[in-house]
Amino acid sequence: MAADLSPNCGFADILAQSDLAIAILDHHLHYVWMSQRWQRDYHLTGELGQAYDAGDLTLPASWPPAFAALLEGQEPLEDYAKADPLTYPNGETVWIEWQAKPWFDAHGTLGGILVQSKIIPEPQRHGIAWEEIVNLSPNLICLVNGAGDFAHVNPAWENLLGWSRDELHNSPFIKFIHPEDQERTLALVEALNQGETCISFENRYRCKDGSYLWLAWTAAMMESQGYIYALARDISDRKRTEAARQRMASALRRSEQRYQVLADTAPVGIFHSNLDRQYIYANQQLCSLMGLSLNAIAGEDWMTSIHPQDRDRIAREWQRAQDEGQCFQSECRFLRPDGSVRWVYIQVQNVIDLATNQTGSYVGTCTDLTKRKQAEAALQESEATNKAILTAIPDLMFRLDCQGRYLGHISTSEFQDLMPNDVDPRGQDIRDWMPPEVAHRHYHYGQRALQTGEMQIYEQEIHFDDNHIQYEEVRVIPSGPHELLYIVRDISDRKRIEASLLDFAHRLQAQVEREQFLNRLSVEIRSSLEQSPEILINRALDAVRELFQIDRTHFAWYMTDVAEPYWDVFAESVAEGLPDFRGHYPAHAVGPMAAILLRLEVICIDDASEIADPIYREFIQNLAYRSVLVVPLEVEPGKIGVMICSHSATVRPWKPAEVELVKAVLNQLAIATNQAALYAQSQARAEELRQTLNELNRTQSQLIQTEKMSSLGQLVAGVAHEINNPVNFIYGNIDHARDYINDLLGLIALYGQHYPDPKMIIADEIDAIDLPFLLDDLPKMLQSMRVGAERIKEIVASLRTFSRMDESEMKAVNIHDGIESTLMILHNRLKSKPHSQGIEVIRKYGNLPKVECYAGQLNQVFMNILSNAIDALLEEESCQWDSVPPPSQDSWIEIETHLSTDGEQVMIHIRDNGPGIDPAHQARLFDPFFTTKEIGKGTGLGLAISYQIVTEKHGGQLLCASILGKGTEFTIQIPCRQQLARIQQMRA
Repeated sequence: MAADLSPNCGFADILAQSDLAIAILDHHLHYVWMSQRWQRDYHLTGELGQAYDAGDLTLPASWPPAFAALLEGQEPLEDYAKADPLTYPNGETVWIEWQAKPWFDAHGTLGGILVQSKIIPEPQRHGIAWEEIVNLSPNLICLVNGAGDFAHVNPAWENLLGWSRDELHNSPFIKFIHPEDQERTLALVEALNQGETCISFENRYRCKDGSYLWLAWTAAMMESQGYIYALARDISDRKRTEAARQRMASALRRSEQRYQVLADTAPVGIFHSNLDRQYIYANQQLCSLMGLSLNAIAGEDWMTSIHPQDRDRIAREWQRAQDEGQCFQSECRFLRPDGSVRWVYIQVQNVIDLATNQTGSYVGTCTDLTKRKQAEAALQESEATNKAILTAIPDLMFRLDCQGRYLGHISTSEFQDLMPNDVDPRGQDIRDWMPPEVAHRHYHYGQRALQTGEMQIYEQEIHFDDNHIQYEEVRVIPSGPHELLYIVRDISDRKRIEASLLDFAHRLQAQVEREQFLNRLSVEIRSSLEQSPEILINRALDAVRELFQIDRTHFAWYMTDVAEPYWDVFAESVAEGLPDFRGHYPAHAVGPMAAILLRLEVICIDDASEIADPIYREFIQNLAYRSVLVVPLEVEPGKIGVMICSHSATVRPWKPAEVELVKAVLNQLAIATNQAALYAQSQARAEELRQTLNELNRTQSQLIQTEKMSSLGQLVAGVAHEINNPVNFIYGNIDHARDYINDLLGLIALYGQHYPDPKMIIADEIDAIDLPFLLDDLPKMLQSMRVGAERIKEIVASLRTFSRMDESEMKAVNIHDGIESTLMILHNRLKSKPHSQGIEVIRKYGNLPKVECYAGQLNQVFMNILSNAIDALLEEESCQWDSVPPPSQDSWIEIETHLSTDGEQVMIHIRDNGPGIDPAHQARLFDPFFTTKEIGKGTGLGLAISYQIVTEKHGGQLLCASILGKGTEFTIQIPCRQQLARIQQMRA
């Protein structure tokens, strides 16, 4: 234990079961506490208060001088930690390694000695104290006293958080916790104080550099000592990992996309799903097979519609098909909501995303097999019925044994060319008379069916001599322990339908991409009116080249208003490594192409080597073009622009849809060019109108406020004048009344001296009017009337100072007089009321000279700013009074004045500790008619007029700085001396 810790700091309960023998002695060397190990090693019963040498053991001889030195206040020496012999009453001697240190109470007073020891086999000089266990711990360990302050922390606090132990000692633990976690942490600590034995929680702790770490805490209350013992470990990395995982999950949810709708007229069920097998689209036929509505299956996994008895098998076949890169094919049952079952043949094909060359989704078909399955069940009931049904089925069926020997078949007309008619191959190996690849495939899947006991489904292509290809679906079913049944179906028509559907899907996807591209371009043009047409043209060229996957796109203007017409290629998007073709090209160099483009005809060349015109062919071949698409557009009368798409690597045929897309892009660019011109004109006109409107608003607000202040000034001056006369009359006669009354009181006193025994009628009157009280209270009443009259005179003087009706011209005045007169008028709003604590005014006036200004107008500025500050403080205080308890923060307004560093400017700062102003509103504070107050409580003219008075009338600055929740500061800066030329100009 550190020498500056009290023995009752809480470690006693923790180390009571320690392997170290620990004892705490007071300054009389009597036991205050001892561990169980100490009791066993020194044969003690645990009784406290006895002397340390009260036992029968022979204690180390070095203990008495060491304890005496420690109690005398000497610093502990290394010799006090040593190994000495300990002799038991039976003569047995053991060696103990011991260490002694003084301990101090919470007030720093020496309390006694802390001793720890352990029995060692050999004499050793160095032992491991229990303090090292705590000090070497990588976790944060601390003790918190009942006041919530740190009583002890281990070195890990400085290693992890940067705070030294001195900085943390006796500091409240709550001030280091993140503000958002403080309330919850205090509630948990309160639970410990209420009897909870141990708690675990997480919160954020502030490091010395201002950052925060997430800590996981375990805390326990040591009731015997009144301390909380807590241990924490850093979990910041885990918290960051959890946050990253949440962001990734959110991104995955947002990445879902919709695909195009497939044809609803197909005779089979068709669906489109994402990589999670969730339905994106399903046609009506599939909904009918499932017995569900389209809304019911939207977003569901198509595997959930499969009968529970078939689901595991289908899942295995699906995984096998994905692993082998095969098209998934299988038969299964759909369990419908009404309990009925529909057998279907499912085939699912991966759809490759052209952009990533990876599987992007799945397209599948479901063929209704219910009738066929019912027929197969019926076949099992009767052989005769089976033969009839098998004969009616348009499929080839043959049987093989486990060795691949042919056992017989049932063939239809569609398969006459596949089976021998002239020779009966019964008993022969199919590999002897079937095509090798077909026989090998049949044998391979047959062996798999025998091994798994499950039906195998695969497809194959049969090529005939007349170049005819027949697509077949083959099902292999174990029909006995050593026998296989093969069912071959001609699926050529279905394959053609599927190919047609996939082609339709690809074309639909391309159309959707083109529409999306045009929509993006249109939106960009509408939302980028301030950008030049050149920027939009370059973006369009990049987008078209990327969409078409070609080498180069150009944009050129055909210039005809010159002596020799030419093509100005001013913008292009080109693949990396290709030359730059921007520049001027004479019209005659491209042959008849110029005349064709002037007629606004499209030039579409799939193969440049097939160009008939030699001039144009040579021009194209010199540019190394293999394929070229040129689309013209008359942007405005006499101005023709063309977009040129070219590909040099290979011959690239141009599709009609691509030509229409380029035309649409040119139309959008034409709109952008016209819009840009119109927008520039409208912006110029709007700016003129805005300036005119601002000037009118300012003039109107100035006239309104000037008339208002003029009327108010006249009213204030008139009221002050009218009040001043009777007040002067009253104030002037109070002194005379006091003299007269004093004379009368003196006369009464004189009568009392010379006529101590008045007549009965006079004595009764004296008692009736309570003469002693009257003599005592009358001077006080006169003094109170004098104070009231003086107060009225001060108010009248403040009103006259504020109105400044006699100072309409600019003159040198004392700024502080104007501020004080304004505060005098606002005194009633500043003082405390039943539901208001009042607003304190803090004056920090500097030594200012007289300032040349329009005093009345400047007083108006003080009035507007101070009134707004009072409104904000009272509104915040009113909101706080609505809750219990009343507001704890006093409201104040601070007024500071001083000269600028060059001594030429007067600086007036008016600050408050109100709620502050929203940053979104600060930029508009000085706009006319802008106000953040409720309707009817503000006109929005006060600060606008104040800004005009300070900046235009006095050539100064009016600034505002505000922080939400902290307060607001207005700074008024005006010159001490006004320039004569500027004043004359303002007067004019």
